[in-house]
Amino acid sequence: GGDLQAALDAAQPGDVITLANGATYAGNFVLPSKPAGGWIVVRPADLSGLPAEGARVAPARHAAAMPKLVSANAMFALATPDAYANVGTRGWRLVGLEIASNPANAIAQAIVELGTGSERSLATLSSH
Repeated sequence: GGDLQAALDAAQPGDVITLANGATYAGNFVLPSKPAGGWIVVRPADLSGLPAEGARVAPARHAAAMPKLVSANAMFALATPDAYANVGTRGWRLVGLEIASNPANAIAQAIVELGTGSERSLATLSSH
């Protein structure tokens, strides 16, 4: 029930951010660049309603257990920072999340935006 963007901003490698199962988080969330050294995991608080790692999700069966990241407008629900910041976002692991556009908008610019397409070096590409 807290501020998801504040949790993403404060997270460090090795941290796990747990989201309430079935809760909806509306916004334009950005995965900030972090120092190398491990994963930052974003996942449901309770994984028992989801299939084991490596198994496919069946939306009709598993959607109720997934936290939902929904765009607050016609823009992205989840993105990495603009390439002009000269940093590449890496080290994030997203597990068991539903990511969707805002149902109030007929057209979505993007649901997930990884980079802008204007990256000029490998260091500014998002990875891992």
